[in-house]
Amino acid sequence: VRGMNHRGHRPRTIIVDDLEDRESVNTDEQRLKTRTWAYGDLMPAKADLDANSTIIALGTLLHKEALLMYWAADPDWTVVKFGCRDKQADWIWPALMDDERYLKKKQSFTNAGMLHVFYMEYENQYRSPETALVREDMIKVEVPAEDIIATSIYIDPAISDKPDADRTCIVVASMTT
Repeated sequence: VRGMNHRGHRPRTIIVDDLEDRESVNTDEQRLKTRTWAYGDLMPAKADLDANSTIIALGTLLHKEALLMYWAADPDWTVVKFGCRDKQADWIWPALMDDERYLKKKQSFTNAGMLHVFYMEYENQYRSPETALVREDMIKVEVPAEDIIATSIYIDPAISDKPDADRTCIVVASMTT
């Protein structure tokens, strides 16, 4: 793409589709390399003197620092983001996905510990398991159930109307012998 020029003209329309994959977003170095190429080679190849020139980028959000996330945050880019439903929660491709298939796929990804991948693929949302408020590795049961002698559930309903107030909190604690 660098230096692309045909008879003195640069491309009016550049389309990139799935520019990144899971491997290319895997490390800081790989993400920087892609961003450097995009900003140093791809974007300058566009015919900036032509008001109708454009770059169209299609893809799935694969990392919180993926190139698409940078472009989505850039006011010079127009972003259309969608998953398998539209804004009214209607299925975009009803022949491919309905409530039953969606829930079945979601359960399958959940069982495999890949719920974050499900959200990337079907909702176009990046959700990192590392930044989740409650992660699976935070929940530990290290004693046999028969050793538990008491369990209590504490609920704080958080009835404040303040916008920065905490939401309801539920804590479950058990005591062992």
